[in-house]
Amino acid sequence: REHEGRTLRSITPGEARAYATDHKSAVAALRAMFNDALDDGLVDANPFAKLGIAGSKGREDITVLTLDEITCLQAIARDVHSGEYGDTIAALITWSAYTCVRPGEAFAATFDQLDGDVYHLQAQFNSKLGKETAPKHDSVGSIYVPEPARDAVLRLPRRLGDPLMFRSKRGRQFRQETLHRAWTPIRSAFMATLGSGHHLRQRLAVDPDDRLDYYELRHFGASHML
Repeated sequence: REHEGRTLRSITPGEARAYATDHKSAVAALRAMFNDALDDGLVDANPFAKLGIAGSKGREDITVLTLDEITCLQAIARDVHSGEYGDTIAALITWSAYTCVRPGEAFAATFDQLDGDVYHLQAQFNSKLGKETAPKHDSVGSIYVPEPARDAVLRLPRRLGDPLMFRSKRGRQFRQETLHRAWTPIRSAFMATLGSGHHLRQRLAVDPDDRLDYYELRHFGASHML
């Protein structure tokens, strides 16, 4: 918003440094964005490169969600969205939380790749490109599927000749914007159940933009399995 109407090439290193100083959590994303622009010939240099400013530590020190909180999110998903779509969102949350897959990998999940408690990860849905691609970092392979995730997806309805696990309210493949619309009211309802001393409330008190991110379900999964 502060730089609306400006071209990428017009952003100077001085402006980049000033912005990065006030928005450290955005430095990594901006640096990556301008690297892409540099590759595409849209800029002559990356103004966010070599700033000497430490970026955000991201989720390194977060407190992960508990098992009860994951169960609460599942129940809220069914309550907020109701019906078959509510069951789908609850299953998507369960699958993401227990398998540790990235959102795009969940969007591309298919029943024919599920073999008992093993899932053969082959693809992700890349929302930016609007199509399925190889998973990030070429992380194809077999992953363990804990019982709660397996049971959740096996209860979902299936379409003949179409093995896709999760579908939007309109029956389409999920993408980031679809997930955002589904997740935002669930997160709001979930936050309303938490006391003022909860670590998620404390995070918001420090940074109003530090909301519970869907990606944090992966942190639960890793900690739960450990």
